[in-house]
Amino acid sequence: MEIIRFNTLWFKKYTYLFNSSLILLLLMIFSLSLLSPVTAEQEKEELLIGIDEKLGKQAVLNYTFLTAEKDTVNLAKLIDRPTILSFVYFKCPGICTPLLGGLLDVVDQVKLEPGTDFQVITISMNKDEGPALALKKKENYLKGSKRNFPLQHWWWLTGDSANIQGATESLGFKFKRMDKGYQINDGTLTMMKENNVPPNVIQKLKALDGRTFEEETKFITALENMLGKGLSLQFRAPILEHAHVVDFAHPAAIMALSEEGKIARYLHGITFNPFDLKMAIMEASEGRSGPSVAKVIKFCFSYDPEGRGYVFNFMKVGASLVLLFAAVFVITITLRKKKDKKG
Repeated sequence: MEIIRFNTLWFKKYTYLFNSSLILLLLMIFSLSLLSPVTAEQEKEELLIGIDEKLGKQAVLNYTFLTAEKDTVNLAKLIDRPTILSFVYFKCPGICTPLLGGLLDVVDQVKLEPGTDFQVITISMNKDEGPALALKKKENYLKGSKRNFPLQHWWWLTGDSANIQGATESLGFKFKRMDKGYQINDGTLTMMKENNVPPNVIQKLKALDGRTFEEETKFITALENMLGKGLSLQFRAPILEHAHVVDFAHPAAIMALSEEGKIARYLHGITFNPFDLKMAIMEASEGRSGPSVAKVIKFCFSYDPEGRGYVFNFMKVGASLVLLFAAVFVITITLRKKKDKKG
């Protein structure tokens, strides 16, 4: 009778352990099946758009740009002190404007001296934008500075595609250009007016308001039909320039560089904490690099190029929680088994 009772207890105990192990194995297989394909897909997308952090690495910055004042500068030579650098484009309808606003707000608050402790560089990722637009943006933003940020210590740069690509690649800034054709709207008409396109031409162009032309030849034909060949030819250059709609899928981040061009820190988002910026500048001045929240963001969030932001990755985080639960489960079973042996 005792032998039968012992065998029954033995059978129940090890059946329980077998079932628990089987459940654990299935949970781990399920979790890994979620993690692997998602991770591979994420890495592929993040190679195209996002921030590829290169903390502590020496950036190659031997690239040439034009300042807002039309002077040619070498980026490596320009960075001769701790530098906060941002990539935007000046006609951006999305996150660039709030990012620049957030950057201006935080440099107004940080308890460091512009020019002495740090400088700021903003580079357009759009090869079609030039010094005139950069100067306009520079004046518009800096006139709103609460501390009267010195104009000479915030550089606004434009350049060609080769130099832009070189600088962004070196600093781990991944973006994608999307050509959306030609369009007449209130914004493009305003820019044309500011660039000396006469009122009578602006008035005629309003008939094309809201229409989009994917091909330049079709847009030129529409202009000729609307304005006549004479006026169309006379004002073709400024009309094409300002009606050309180009968009970019890109991340929102700024970066701190040492005077040698070493990447000290990335700060993600469109608003920034003054303490974080001060620490980033101090680390850059000492040639050190600090961690950023991007490591957590990269794991828990995926960059959405269409929404231009990070979206919570439920599958990846959920799979990780399952693995964590499985680990806790194994530890609990092991400890209980040891306790039973002692008992």
